Amino acid sequence: APQPSPPRQPAVYSSAGATSDTVAPRGQVQPTHFASVPEPVRKAPELDREALVKERLRKKQEAMDEADRLHKERLEKETKDKKDKAEAGGRLREELDRWAKTDDLQDWKDLRTLLGTMHNVMWPNNEWQ
Repeated sequence: APQPSPPRQPAVYSSAGATSDTVAPRGQVQPTHFASVPEPVRKAPELDREALVKERLRKKQEAMDEADRLHKERLEKETKDKKDKAEAGGRLREELDRWAKTDDLQDWKDLRTLLGTMHNVMWPNNEWQ
């Protein structure tokens, strides 16, 4: 009759994740050196709470100032674009009305005439066919 194997000893884990014991091929427990080496105690550096708070608030203020600057730039660009568009619309309206309306500027020309004279109102080098 086969002999039962001896009971296993529980393994002890170190902070590095290695066990203090390794299992031999026949189920015997072999001690290792991991559990006998104490870990060095590391002292945390002293932190100045006031300096950390000031630094965090400074970075937060910088981020808010940058966001505010970008927002103002977008608003200025949008206002300028609207103004330029209104000015261009005013200039082009007169030219397009002369092209699209009859000589008395009361009625619209027919579509065939407008398509036939499209080259008169298009920008240079536009390759309108």
